[in-house]
Amino acid sequence: MLPLSITYLFSFESGLIRFVTLCMGKHSILGHTFQTLLLLACLRLSGIDAPHTYEGSLNGDTFRDYVAKILVPTLQPGEVLILDNSSAHTVAGILDLIYAKGVYVVFLVQ
Repeated sequence: MLPLSITYLFSFESGLIRFVTLCMGKHSILGHTFQTLLLLACLRLSGIDAPHTYEGSLNGDTFRDYVAKILVPTLQPGEVLILDNSSAHTVAGILDLIYAKGVYVVFLVQ
């Protein structure tokens, strides 16, 4: 059983689509391209923590990079990180990085 006096963290990701209008010289071209921006962040009771954006969609390599470089430095021993069951969250090495900080991980049930 997890203690109740610890900080619970929710990791979330959101895909944003950026609408780009291309311009060339004097002419505006109304050919449009769409680019996906991925926002990763951690939600604490005190607010949003460790926000970071990536171009493209979520995959295991992107999430591992986020965890190693952005999320892990903000984690404190005894905290609980709650993740959904995205396959990107279970890529080899990600949980080891989190557990090494003394953080519990709970996966949401589908």
